[in-house]
Formats: sequence, C-alpha cells, structure tokens
Amino acid sequence: MKLMVSAVAIAAMVAAPVAAQTSGADRRKQMAGAGKAGNPALVDAALKQNAQAQAKELAQQVAQWENDHPADPKAPVAKRLREFLTLSATVDYSAASTKTHGRMVSVNADYERQDPHWKYLFRAGKPAVDAARSLAQDWLKALGS
Repeated sequence: MKLMVSAVAIAAMVAAPVAAQTSGADRRKQMAGAGKAGNPALVDAALKQNAQAQAKELAQQVAQWENDHPADPKAPVAKRLREFLTLSATVDYSAASTKTHGRMVSVNADYERQDPHWKYLFRAGKPAVDAARSLAQDWLKALGS
C-alpha cells in the first residue's frame, strides 16, 4: 500500500507540469489514470518529462554562466578598461565645489548628477587619473585590443 501511495504522490507532483501543457480532457484522463495502481507508464512519462525540463534549465544556466564568466578573460578586461578610459575622459577637474550641510557638492548640477564612479575619479584628481589612464592604455595594447 505504501508503494502505491508513493507512486500516486509522485505522479501527481510530476504530472502538474504535464497537465499545464495539455487540454482539459487530456488532464482529466491523466488524473484519472494517476490514481490507478499499476499505471507505471504515466509515472515514467511524467518523470522523463520532468528530467528533460530540468536538463534544459541546467543547460540554460550553464550557458548563462559561461557567458558571464568566459574562459578567456581578455575580452571582459578590455571592455572594462575601455569603459574606464571613456568615463575618465569626461571628468572636469576644474569644476567648482562647495560645502553644503557638511558635504562637498558640485556647484554644477549636471556634475552632481554624475555616476558615483565619475565622482570618485574627480576626487582622486587629475594626476592620479592620468597615471591610471596611461596604465589602462598600456594594458589594452598588451591585450591586443
């Protein structure tokens, strides 16, 4: 009796995704067949479909991970270096700042709305950023980009 209850429970759990893809009449037949002892074909079919769905989902997750973490890191490193060079070229180091409520803020409202990375570059100052830009350009050359 325990085995029959387990088979029915498994069939009900696994048949749910199958039921979502079938018509109402087919679902009624499947549910009626799930309660019968000795219907291993339904259980096997549901288990196979569930395994296929899990394999497909795993393949998608692996593909996404491989896209996010390529085997050759040169391309993402080069991309980040180019992003840094692009952003650091837009920093106006002569922009005026004032202290407001204990915080330094830019007088120019457009600069105040800039990305936090832009503000970090501004605060670091032109000599430090110029040195970093030179290093980034050399690194890009070494990467062949």
